[in-house]
Amino acid sequence: MKKRAKVYLTEAEKQCHAAYNQFKREREIQGLDIKCIPEPPPIEQIDGYGKSIDERIFKRIHIPEVEFKLDEHGDVIYSYFKDMDDEYEQDVFIPMLMEKRTEGHFFFCRDQLEYITGDHWYYLNVAKIPVVKTIKGIRRRVSDHPFFVDADRDFFLYWRQAEVASGCFGIIFTASRRVGKTFKGLSILMNNATMIPEALCGIQAQNGNMAGSIFKRLVKMWRKLNRHWLFYPAHKGNSDPKDALEFTQPSRRSTKIQYFNYEDTLESKIDFRSTTENAYDSEGVWRLYIDEASKMENCNIMDLYNIVREVLADGSTALGKMLITSTAENLGGKTLKQYETLWKESDIKTMDAFGTTKSGLYRYFQPATRGYRHSSKEDGSIPKELNKPTIDKWGYSDEETARKVLMYLRENKSGDSLIHFIRKYPLNSKEAFMYAEVVSPLDINRINHHIVFNEEIESLRKITVRGELDWLHGVPDTEVVWIPKEDGMWEMFMLPDEEDRNKFSSVGNSRTPAVDLFVSSCDPFSHKIVQDEKRMSMAGSHVMTVSGGKYPNRTFVMQYHGRRSDPNDFFEDMIKQCVFYSCKILPENQKYEIINYFSKRGYAGYIERNPLNEKKEELGISTRGEDTRTQMVNGLSSYVKQEVGQQADGSYKDQPFQRLLEDWRDFEPENWTKYDLTVSSMICIIMNLKKKERKPTTINLSGMIKRYDIKGR
Repeated sequence: MKKRAKVYLTEAEKQCHAAYNQFKREREIQGLDIKCIPEPPPIEQIDGYGKSIDERIFKRIHIPEVEFKLDEHGDVIYSYFKDMDDEYEQDVFIPMLMEKRTEGHFFFCRDQLEYITGDHWYYLNVAKIPVVKTIKGIRRRVSDHPFFVDADRDFFLYWRQAEVASGCFGIIFTASRRVGKTFKGLSILMNNATMIPEALCGIQAQNGNMAGSIFKRLVKMWRKLNRHWLFYPAHKGNSDPKDALEFTQPSRRSTKIQYFNYEDTLESKIDFRSTTENAYDSEGVWRLYIDEASKMENCNIMDLYNIVREVLADGSTALGKMLITSTAENLGGKTLKQYETLWKESDIKTMDAFGTTKSGLYRYFQPATRGYRHSSKEDGSIPKELNKPTIDKWGYSDEETARKVLMYLRENKSGDSLIHFIRKYPLNSKEAFMYAEVVSPLDINRINHHIVFNEEIESLRKITVRGELDWLHGVPDTEVVWIPKEDGMWEMFMLPDEEDRNKFSSVGNSRTPAVDLFVSSCDPFSHKIVQDEKRMSMAGSHVMTVSGGKYPNRTFVMQYHGRRSDPNDFFEDMIKQCVFYSCKILPENQKYEIINYFSKRGYAGYIERNPLNEKKEELGISTRGEDTRTQMVNGLSSYVKQEVGQQADGSYKDQPFQRLLEDWRDFEPENWTKYDLTVSSMICIIMNLKKKERKPTTINLSGMIKRYDIKGR
């Protein structure tokens, strides 16, 4: 019996095998489970196998030039690939191209095995769009095939998953500038209309003129298609269509040169229509692209969507799909609120058992760091150390460098200019929906810097731990202990030293804290049931170190945000928090029930008096007065400038609560209702500030800061 010859793999082949074995068919993109990736073919059949790492890159399939067969009148009736054997073309090449258009494509790229969908393959291999290229040493825009970029891969995968999900009616897509969302949408329409019989594909935009302009871009894309019938099927005969591109048999009297087979027409169409809710009513739409949906002039985007949704559906099943887009920079106009509502209702967290979200759409956001290419013309100059490619030659994004570039460009901007730039290149969807007309009294740039800094720290280790505070062994009025718990109401950054916990003294029948190292605040609620859940207030509370004590000055160490079903349970939580940190609390006193509860429980000595109105014996603080609000906002503004963002020495002070930073960033000075955490933090800052002005602390306890050991929980 002969021994099997031992197979030796080259180093490049070993790398390909490693990538092949590590490939994941199921993955998650923005919370959506992607299950539409097919089984990879045998490794030897995949493009790039065994090639060097520099050669493992997306390469377009060469599509030969086309020749034409004429009829007896001299009209072109059939197109075929030049210098290609007919049998090979019909039996091998065309089926392979159709498979790429429908099933997608696998290839090795750098050190990974990549899969792109059929729509993405068409976008890269067939469509031509404006791209920046260097020609004779000069960079300029020309019509050519786009490059492979990982950001586009993720979008098309997300879109494909929406396509195959029977309960999804499409995607609402919000993005930064320069991501090519319009051309992606047009490429999807073209791939569908030139392949699927009787497919009605439509375009709408903020107004009719804009929709017409987008249609002209589609016509330009169509004219540049390969003239083979597979990509350029029979059309009505007009080489410059004004309102519809119809893939149907033209008049035999047409004298225009045609490049198609008359024998079998698709009867499909791409058109654009007016910006009205009923423009596509009562028609079986297959694909619909809506551009800049937040700025529609003549209709409500919610009404339009709800009407079109019915023509996309067969019962509860979504047959057709729609792509609704808006560039973050252009968010505005009459339909902004409706667009934002549609965005919120498309959160996949609202998805039911049938895979349908509250709106019926999935939402997709592309941050500015993903697929970002620096443009000196638009963005200005940047430091030499940052002036490097943010997308490598294989198409992978360097998000860290892109983030640093964008944060640098934010440095010298403020006010509306800063907000405009942030919305032009948002790092997250909340920044995209930042309204330019809302001028924040806070230094948004410093806050954003700290948010990014915390994200980088979080990628290495956890900053905070969630948990509960409870009485020891469940016995009230004994000691309070910290219990780590993933769904706990508190978020903790720093615990007090053992000798500083549960320290109180008794005055008559009331207790009062015996240590002065922390202050606490509270934006409470007081009702068990509310009629409108959307307006339901949450409780916000913070604990902060005092100035001049043994702990770092003015650092938020504990945060509480949520709503117990019974207000009394929340009031008890605040007692436990104050007892544990041995500190007083300054609650907002419009809801006086919390003060009554503390007094009834024997903890009246833990309630602080209004530091802004010392002449009046007022427990808690009212935030209704304009003067009080001004002082609170000014206090937070000053705190942000001093304690948030990068310091003069390049360091960052501890601001561990990411949700608080985001609340500050989004804060609207004319609307305090939904910013429970911001209100609570302002109360804490005012309490700390006035405490320092009134009576500098004389406590000087020794000892190092003892932070909670997350690994040891």
